[in-house]
This record gives sequence, C-alpha cells and structure tokens, in this order.
Amino acid sequence: MQGRRIAKSDINFSAIEREFTRTYEDGAVEKVMTRVTIKKYFNNLIEQGLIKYCEIDGYYYLTILDKEMANLIEY
Repeated sequence: MQGRRIAKSDINFSAIEREFTRTYEDGAVEKVMTRVTIKKYFNNLIEQGLIKYCEIDGYYYLTILDKEMANLIEY
C-alpha cells in the first residue's frame, strides 16, 4: 500500500477548527475542538510515530499500520 502525505504548507489548524464548529438553529455556536487542542493531538501523533515529517520534501507522511495493529471499534 502507498502511504498518504500532506504538504506542511497545507496544515492549517484554524481551518480544521472551523470544521469542528457547530452552529445550531437558534444561532448558538459550539466549538467541539479548538485549534490549540487540534495541534496538541497532531503533535501527539507525531510523538507516537504515526505521523512523520520529511524536511527534504516538506511533507508529512501518515504511517501505514497493519490491519491487526489498530481498530476503529474495540476488538
């Protein structure tokens, strides 16, 4: 399998925060996750080795896991 990558210049935590913001019918706005929290989770994934940055080409690479290593639903 080929890994996924994203350019460092495309990482925008404020844009991701807007995707995690809900606006209700009564006009109330709720931020499910702030940009600071999103950055914290992103950095945590880097520390765990699940995202790696390559300074040579300026891309972040997602680590490919074996299907036995991770589950979306508890096994």
